Amino acid sequence: MPDNNQFPDALLSFVGRCPTAYHCVAELALILCEQGFKQLDESDWRGSIKPGKYFLIHRQSTLAAFVLNGKPLNKTGLRIGGGHTDSPGLKLKPNPIRKKIITSSFVLKYMALPCSPHGLTGIFPWPAE
Repeated sequence: MPDNNQFPDALLSFVGRCPTAYHCVAELALILCEQGFKQLDESDWRGSIKPGKYFLIHRQSTLAAFVLNGKPLNKTGLRIGGGHTDSPGLKLKPNPIRKKIITSSFVLKYMALPCSPHGLTGIFPWPAE
């Protein structure tokens, strides 16, 4: 895993390798395997599973990872983390906007990356009741 100084570059690299949910799941599976996780088949749920680090892939676009430590859940609890890999998403438009702001005390140069929304991005929120 990257340290805090490498994280922004690692994240951008990951995003660049994952244009779709399918790519994202495949890339995460590689990362999990590197970290010692074992992929289970959905049929493996029918029996007991030994303590360890596991993940499941469903329909090539959904991934669930978990760690079983062998202790009873009613003693240790259950922690679940999740993410959504395909929507909402922002697709970069081809022409970035470059700006320069000059004041008496500083010069600020920046680049804005215009995006087009994909999926439900809050443009149409639920109505308040």
